[in-house]
Amino acid sequence: MAIDEPPLERVSYVFDGNSQSLDHVLVGLADGLSATMSTLHVNSVFPEEKQVSDHDPKYLRIQLVE
Repeated sequence: MAIDEPPLERVSYVFDGNSQSLDHVLVGLADGLSATMSTLHVNSVFPEEKQVSDHDPKYLRIQLVE
């Protein structure tokens, strides 16, 4: 699902100044159901001393009922 995000929003990890997209979600859905994913940039955009983790969390929203 990371490929559905705009290119500049796919970053979920920064190491030595290199932005990377390491965290992905794979979802298989039946017809008529949907899912969306967003990267919550709460770590990778801050200096190391202000980060809680070295990865940004993913927010996944799945519609299970039509």
